[in-house]
Amino acid sequence: MANLEEIIKPEKSRSDSRTFSQIPLFKEGAFLRAYEQSAWLMI
Repeated sequence: MANLEEIIKPEKSRSDSRTFSQIPLFKEGAFLRAYEQSAWLMI
């Protein structure tokens, strides 16, 4: 499971046009999870 710092860091660096469309996924058990704005981009 990712800690809070690992989750927040990529979400805060989303202002760049190259990184805005990237969706960082974090492994939690057998699943991959997206947080914050990344989760909304997946919808």
